[in-house]
Amino acid sequence: MPGDASGGRGEPPPPLAAPELTRVNGAPFVWPALDAALYAGAGPFREAVAAWREQGARPARSLPPANSPAALYLAADFAYLAAAAGAGDYLAAVTGYERALREAPDFGRRARALHARTGEPAARLRTRGGSGVC
Repeated sequence: MPGDASGGRGEPPPPLAAPELTRVNGAPFVWPALDAALYAGAGPFREAVAAWREQGARPARSLPPANSPAALYLAADFAYLAAAAGAGDYLAAVTGYERALREAPDFGRRARALHARTGEPAARLRTRGGSGVC
């Protein structure tokens, strides 16, 4: 289109929302964009993480086994939140992120899961109680 600042390519895509960093009992956590299409099929896992965010604490619910890429990543997030709140352990979170990476390597959260596997949860495992356990 003449005079179009986008060079005739149409409207530019809307900017991505900035991730929201928070802390759960001192542990950093970036909330997933639960309204994104990639989480549409994550059912109870999406609802559980959303409830945690709204309530600021672990919701009173049990979760079924994760059976989709989105559910795998959100189950790992849920395990991380539980560990940070003292209601779980970081080994479960790291194991969850490793499973998600192994079973759904092309899912849109790969970089975040890699960081979670090697970053904060792994560091907390290594330093928990000074035991050096990894």
